[in-house]
Amino acid sequence: MIGATCGVIGCIQVTEVIKYIVKMESFLENKLLLWDGLNAKIDEIELERNPSCEDCGWK
Repeated sequence: MIGATCGVIGCIQVTEVIKYIVKMESFLENKLLLWDGLNAKIDEIELERNPSCEDCGWK
């Protein structure tokens, strides 16, 4: 179970890095990916920048 979860997450990460390097549109840009390894489910949550946040706000 742990090995499969690591494999899935690793593949997603590598895919996103390759998309970033070749300047393709990112599947996960401005999204939070939630992986439920027990039930093999993936959920996404749309994220917005908070302009007043020191970490994610516009600088």
